[in-house]
Amino acid sequence: MTAYANQNRAIHASIVELVAAFLAQRGIPAVPRKYHEKVSDTLADPHALAGDVRGVPGVFLKVSTRRTAAPWAALSDAQTGAQLTGASLGAAVSWRSDRPIEEAYVTLSLHDFAQLVGGSSRTS
Repeated sequence: MTAYANQNRAIHASIVELVAAFLAQRGIPAVPRKYHEKVSDTLADPHALAGDVRGVPGVFLKVSTRRTAAPWAALSDAQTGAQLTGASLGAAVSWRSDRPIEEAYVTLSLHDFAQLVGGSSRTS
């Protein structure tokens, strides 16, 4: 997953670091994704598909820094990442440039929200 469609790569990398730091300060073992200068280095990275913020148990976390809000697009990317990596759920953090990082939105499906807060996995 890349910073594609985000404002720019430098802003995206900075916001990923802020999200990881915010979570780590609250006891969640989050670390930011490492960005490589060369595509070959990215392809060689065994964690290249692990999401923008790593270490959140069972969660594939995608960070969006898009100028226009499109939480469904970031969530779709996060859900695809979760499927590819075997994470239990995908979630998207949508940064709002006019707000502090703790006011970013986290988007996930209703099914995943129920799973996150301890609901049953019953579908009928």
